[in-house]
Amino acid sequence: MTMEALLENLRYFEDDFEAGLPTMDDLPSEYPEDSLLPDIVHPTQSNLLKECLLMEFQSRGLIDFLIAAELNIHFDKNNPNWHKRPDWFLALGTSPVFNKMRRRSYLIWQEKVRPYLVLEILSKGTEKEDLGKTESREAVPTKWQVYEKILQVPYYVCFDHHEGEIRAYRWEADGYVQLVVPKKGLWLEEIQLGLRLWQGRYQDQIGNWLRFYDGNGKLLPTEAEAKLQERAEKERLRAILKAAGIDPDQG
Repeated sequence: MTMEALLENLRYFEDDFEAGLPTMDDLPSEYPEDSLLPDIVHPTQSNLLKECLLMEFQSRGLIDFLIAAELNIHFDKNNPNWHKRPDWFLALGTSPVFNKMRRRSYLIWQEKVRPYLVLEILSKGTEKEDLGKTESREAVPTKWQVYEKILQVPYYVCFDHHEGEIRAYRWEADGYVQLVVPKKGLWLEEIQLGLRLWQGRYQDQIGNWLRFYDGNGKLLPTEAEAKLQERAEKERLRAILKAAGIDPDQG
């Protein structure tokens, strides 16, 4: 699927924005009753994915995308206060700024673009809901129902950082199909990137992390890793020049 076809497919199927519906200023993410994140893994994992993906997209010259964490997605214009808050998501064909303002929430009837990839980081308190094992209450759709039936998000990924396990689902025809995730990772053909497990240190935390990799199987580097790689490459070239009898310090 080409990028143009993908963006067209991600466009939301509702009617055009209707006057009188709430805007993102009316439905911000900062609700006083919202609880804090359960641990420091969630924001750290989100930062890792964003840092690497942002550098990759910028290197491609892409500008029409939104990488968001803990941002409310309002999905029903008839019940505008209903929302779900993914741990992390990627939307294509849009940007971090809407009508010259940074988003306070993501209103599907304004954006007209459904997310391409949604990630939930599993925890004991949310695992059943994330995996679609809870029932809707008071007619409010569950998280799974919203991602699968209402928004039809193409890829839904649940990451268990304790067990180092990825559960991935792709939307096909009329619902989610669970994918078998190879050891080398989950390949996302449309954006020519994959997701896989990595064990290591990031922001002073050591553990299992989810990271993007490219078509050659190489992890997308963080800014610090990119600088180290650049330095190593310069040293390699210097060594080659010296071996050939050329002084690399002579202009």
